[in-house]
Amino acid sequence: MNLVLNRNTRWKIFSMSKICIHHCSGSGGSFLTSMIGRMLDIDEVNFIDIKHGDYHQNSKGEWGNFINKEIASIGNHWQDRKMPAKIYYTHQHDYVSKLQTLFHNLKVIAIDADVDDFALITTMFIKKAWVNMWTEQEYNRWVKLGCNFPPYHISNLEDPDVFDVIHEQLNTDTIEWHQQLVNYKIDYTIKFKTIFGLDETSLVHTLETVMNKPVNNTIEQLITQYQQRNKELYFNARL
Repeated sequence: MNLVLNRNTRWKIFSMSKICIHHCSGSGGSFLTSMIGRMLDIDEVNFIDIKHGDYHQNSKGEWGNFINKEIASIGNHWQDRKMPAKIYYTHQHDYVSKLQTLFHNLKVIAIDADVDDFALITTMFIKKAWVNMWTEQEYNRWVKLGCNFPPYHISNLEDPDVFDVIHEQLNTDTIEWHQQLVNYKIDYTIKFKTIFGLDETSLVHTLETVMNKPVNNTIEQLITQYQQRNKELYFNARL
């Protein structure tokens, strides 16, 4: 079998598999899901929110628990589906194990990180996701736990005293998530730094290796856009 035929055959086998994107909140999993979705020719994928640099924007409302036919975002509660998805997206370790029992051909792609990434991942989680989650109900939950916060306002997270308290707690979750990752069967690992263009490893080349398929110009441009915008927002002061 020649090299081209072998590569095409491997891509056909991979494209028939179910894919699980597994990552810690704040490490770029929604972005990675959208790029892989585009590589699989899935039409309904997320697009960038330039203000925060995240990929949680969806015209049909991902945050409203919308599930399309081909990408399933599994949050804190398991979701039974009549039609299997092409991509499953989850933060939960136990859901990865459950998916692996349901689909023998599941390929798990995880975003892993180094210890020096943890605090920044937590920061990005707060600044990207919590702007949508910071409601008066959420505020009251923290106050009941004993937090001495100023009166509720949508901009509370911009207050360093509020931000630091929330960051300290959520960073514990970030650390635990990565410590537990080693206990699970992962097929492919992509580094957090690679996702954001912070190391010498090309995300384009990594995706081509994982997916056994070339990355087209549109996806390459979207990767560049995402990495540049996040560097502007979160990394330049550290580079």
